[in-house]
Amino acid sequence: MLRLIINADDLGYSPSVNRAIFGWMERGKLSSATLIANAPGLDDALARVADFPGASFGVHLNVEEFAPLRPHPDLAPLLDEQGRFARRLRATRRSPGLLRAVYGEWCAQIEALRAGGVRLSHLDSHHHAHNLPEMLPLLAALRRRYGIRCARVTMNLFEPAERKPVRVRVLKGLYNAALRRACGFRTTAALAFLRTAFHLEPGRLERCGTVELMSHPGHPGFEDETRLLDTLEEGLPPHRLITYDELA
Repeated sequence: MLRLIINADDLGYSPSVNRAIFGWMERGKLSSATLIANAPGLDDALARVADFPGASFGVHLNVEEFAPLRPHPDLAPLLDEQGRFARRLRATRRSPGLLRAVYGEWCAQIEALRAGGVRLSHLDSHHHAHNLPEMLPLLAALRRRYGIRCARVTMNLFEPAERKPVRVRVLKGLYNAALRRACGFRTTAALAFLRTAFHLEPGRLERCGTVELMSHPGHPGFEDETRLLDTLEEGLPPHRLITYDELA
C-alpha cells in the first residue's frame, strides 16, 4: 500500500500558522511538520510539540527570512538593510565563506530546537534552499554532527501539464541519489505539493511507494491546498499515513 508522509512546512512562522498546523494534526490529517527556529512564533509552537508524540518534527532550515540566530559577517550578502534574511540565496555567489556561515547558522537553528525539547526526525528547508548542490556537504556534516537520519528530497512529482526538461529531471535524480548515497540520509522516493497529488494520473503515486506531500496550512494563498486536507480519503488512492520516523 502507498505510504504517505503529509508534512506541514513553517511551524513556528506565526501563532496563526501554528494553530492551523496543530488543528490539522489533531484531526489526523498531518503526520509531520518542520519548525523554523528563527521565526517569531517558535516559542508558541514549542509549547505544543509534546502534545503530538505520534507525529514527526523536523527542522525547516532557513536562510531566506527573519533574522539569523548566529550573525556572521559572511552572511551579509543574504541580509537586507535591517539585518534580516532576504530571499537572495539563489542570486548570490555561494563562496566558501558564505557556505561556512550558512552551516554555522543551520547548526544554531538545530541547537535551538533541540534546546526547546524537539527530537528532530528530519530536515528540509525554507524555499528549498537545501536543494542547491553546494549544500550537500553541509547536509552531510549536519547529519554526522546531530544524528538527523532523514531528509526531504528535491521535488520530483509535478502536475501533468508541468513538463520538466530531461536535463532537469536528470539533475533532480542525481541530487536525490547523492542525498541518499553520499550523505547517508533516508528519504521518501518522491515529493510533491499536496495539491499535485490530486491531479496525477492513476497509479503514479502508488508506483513511488513512499511519498511526501508538502503543505502550508494557515498561510494566505494556500487556502485551496489546505482545504484538500479534508478530502484525503476521497481524492487520493488507498494509503497509510506514516511519519519520518517510520522510513526504513
